[in-house]
Amino acid sequence: ATTDSEEVRKNLSLNSEGDLVFRASLTEVDSKDKFREKCPVERYEEANVLGCYSARKIYVLKVDEPRLNGVEEVTAAHELLHAQYERMNSEIKNELKEQLSLAKDSTPEDVRDLIESYRKEIGDGDELFNEMYAIFGTQVAELNPELEEYYSQYFQNRKGIVEYYNIYSGEFKKIEAEIALYDTELNSLRLQKENLEKELESLGLELEFRKKELDQLEAAGANEEYVNQATTYNKKVALYNSSVEAIRELVDRYNGIVERRNSLALSAKDLQDELNANVEEVR
Repeated sequence: ATTDSEEVRKNLSLNSEGDLVFRASLTEVDSKDKFREKCPVERYEEANVLGCYSARKIYVLKVDEPRLNGVEEVTAAHELLHAQYERMNSEIKNELKEQLSLAKDSTPEDVRDLIESYRKEIGDGDELFNEMYAIFGTQVAELNPELEEYYSQYFQNRKGIVEYYNIYSGEFKKIEAEIALYDTELNSLRLQKENLEKELESLGLELEFRKKELDQLEAAGANEEYVNQATTYNKKVALYNSSVEAIRELVDRYNGIVERRNSLALSAKDLQDELNANVEEVR
């Protein structure tokens, strides 16, 4: 085993049975170039695949990004459960499928959504239960004792693996939440700007009308009335200029937030690219 797969093996806290299958599967942690050679391309053309179990061998994508610590362990555990599923006889599989079906509705929403996306691609057959078994085991902390019994055949501390998953997936959720906050603020600023522009348009029309009145009063020599109207007019002009400045400040704030939001979105893409074997590493 490579140094990386050996480190992953230790971090998984496998029991003797899990350790035996991990070693028997000649588990590798490979760079993107090697990973693409080992894992079928169609498996990750549509979605990011971080590992595969093929010809009784486990391949895991090497991920060096510190914010994604634990992703290799979760992936290896996921593939190890595929290896276990393949080794089950039909009677045990049928019992397991029943437990998986019972547990499905009480799993978190994002897990149910993931299972549904798989179901649309691969149907309701054996392959779907294989995926459910691997996903529940690595992403769902609370499961019934019957299911835990299956997982305990490989893992001494399954919840530790789920914790790995929660930590690195939490990085994506944190960025998504920050982007959502920025988007809410941008929408608010956009509405404020639109309202101010409407007020400004109305005020502009009023100023045009008042300016004509002033010109008429001046032409008629109505000095006293002219002075009174001019005072009101000048106040309206000041209000107009103030609104123009307020819009300019809103635009500056808006552009600043867009810049920060886009930078965050780029950071999220960079993080996602770390998990995509099709995105070449920069050398």
